Amino acid sequence: MKAARLTLVGLLFFSLTSFAQKRAPSASDDDGRGGYPKFTLDLGVSLGSYGETNYTEASLGLNTYFMDWFIWRNAGFGRFASGIDDVYGLDSSLRAVGRMGTSALGLTAFAGPGYRTVNKGDNAPFAEAGVILRLGGFSLGGGAKVLYYSSREGDLPKRDTIYFIILAGGATL
Repeated sequence: MKAARLTLVGLLFFSLTSFAQKRAPSASDDDGRGGYPKFTLDLGVSLGSYGETNYTEASLGLNTYFMDWFIWRNAGFGRFASGIDDVYGLDSSLRAVGRMGTSALGLTAFAGPGYRTVNKGDNAPFAEAGVILRLGGFSLGGGAKVLYYSSREGDLPKRDTIYFIILAGGATL
């Protein structure tokens, strides 16, 4: 668990110090030459519990903007908890996005379906939603992701809710 915490702290430090601060693309960024798709990176930290076990997830996401309001997000993640094996995988989701405000100060809301693929355990469909506050080139947000498991038996929960925070702005490819 100590290694997982160090990794998490390292990822947070890296995100805050190394990423160039850049807001997500918007319709006003389109230069008339078909400026999509556009790409951004984000780093997320999630907290949750599974039965009696609390866990932390860290993720690094690549967001592909096909339009200002439509994103395909792929995020590699690691789930770390005491007493159980760490789990790694990929979350892939489609997000509908709504924005208000300016590039210096604004609010973004998103929601959509996705699918989680993991190295051990059950793959699962999920639904997620969140809100992000943009302050200059930095964004801070939060939300929830609910995973739905169909093959769980016995005492294992059929649903897993993850609450997350988002630190974004990162590098633009």
